[in-house]
Amino acid sequence: MVVKRVKFGQLKIQKLNRVALPSSLLENLELEIGNEVELFLDIEKGEIVIRKNE
Repeated sequence: MVVKRVKFGQLKIQKLNRVALPSSLLENLELEIGNEVELFLDIEKGEIVIRKNE
């Protein structure tokens, strides 16, 4: 299985523990304000995955 990744830059954790996603990421996933996403934590890799909830 080939994993394709695209880096969208570095983000900072904001007040209230928030992260603002770049508009280019939202456009690529065809997400708009109010859409729902799923978050997953890969403990072994130390990665957070955001998946479009369809």
